[in-house]
Amino acid sequence: MGALVAGPVPPARWGPPADGHHMVLPDEGARRGDPFADDPDPALLGVTVTDVLAAAATVSLATWTERQRDRATAASAARSRPEATSTSRVVERPGR
Repeated sequence: MGALVAGPVPPARWGPPADGHHMVLPDEGARRGDPFADDPDPALLGVTVTDVLAAAATVSLATWTERQRDRATAASAARSRPEATSTSRVVERPGR
């Protein structure tokens, strides 16, 4: 999980993995897209500390919410299962 500052190449090409929670910064509109430029891409320069912290908080909240939902689903499934029965049994011996 995390906030990814992507640039100058579009995240669709060199972006985060498809699985997991990620938020890509910055806005695509400012991206020049030249990975071999002599100066930084304007899209990268436009990302602020506040942008990164806000993205990280959003991703963290989404991940926490998903984990809580998964835990609730697992707990509900466990409650709906029939109680486990013991596989041991009492064997009567003849003559007792």
